[in-house]
Amino acid sequence: MGPRGDGPGLRAYHENLIMKNSEMMGEYGLIMPVWKRAERLPTRLPSVTGRRAAGFRVGLCPAMAFLVFLIIQSLGTGVFGVGDHPARAYASPPPGGAQEGLIQVEAEGSIEYNSQQKLMLAERNVTVTYGTKTVRGDRARFEEGPQKLVVTGDVRMQDTGDRKWTMSCGEAVYLVKEDSLVATGKVSAAMDEASLSGDRLEVDLKSGMARLYGNGRMVYQDITATGDMVIFNREQERAEVVGNARVVSGERIFTGGKITVFLKEKRVVGSDRTRLVIPLTQGKS
Repeated sequence: MGPRGDGPGLRAYHENLIMKNSEMMGEYGLIMPVWKRAERLPTRLPSVTGRRAAGFRVGLCPAMAFLVFLIIQSLGTGVFGVGDHPARAYASPPPGGAQEGLIQVEAEGSIEYNSQQKLMLAERNVTVTYGTKTVRGDRARFEEGPQKLVVTGDVRMQDTGDRKWTMSCGEAVYLVKEDSLVATGKVSAAMDEASLSGDRLEVDLKSGMARLYGNGRMVYQDITATGDMVIFNREQERAEVVGNARVVSGERIFTGGKITVFLKEKRVVGSDRTRLVIPLTQGKS
């Protein structure tokens, strides 16, 4: 039975009860006794008076303690995106995106979500899955408004759907609604039988059009094309090399300003100051 009225007696009663409760929970390993905010409890009960009021106030203390325990446990296990344990988060793009479904984010480190900014941040061995696409990296940032995903640090990305492809780079920016990708930093990608590499890769994943900038290189069977920019058209099975273009097909070497390669036909067309070197085999006409 608790004291009636208000004043120091009631205050001391509250503090004693809270300390006993926290010590009991500490014995069972549930929560550390961190009740240092007891001094902020009100020194006066509500307008309800007598034993009924004191009983109501005392009866809430265990419930509140259990609630605080749950919150601290949740924070420690990363449910709310902090702590050192694996964490997960999900975001649902609005209708009209590249696909309907969920974006799933997993991380060995932390996941933080700001509901006001609609911004997700994840760190340490992050994996982001959307439909048939999976991207892994050291850090990830997802802006829910523009549906923009940025992954940095040893990025690995792949699509296991009908149009299979893989890619590695230093940073990848994926726009969900447009289904487009921009990769930078030692980019290396594989699409069908073609291998692509360069300083920067821009891909329209819906059309299969890829553009390589800076030390662009494409390898397809025995054809190797290099230049300032390499445009790879997956649907038309064609590649264009622009600026310091060089194409090696077997033992034949093309150089020039612009060279077009028809991959399936293994046909090469130069259209800007092109030079072709054809080696001849001795003893054959």
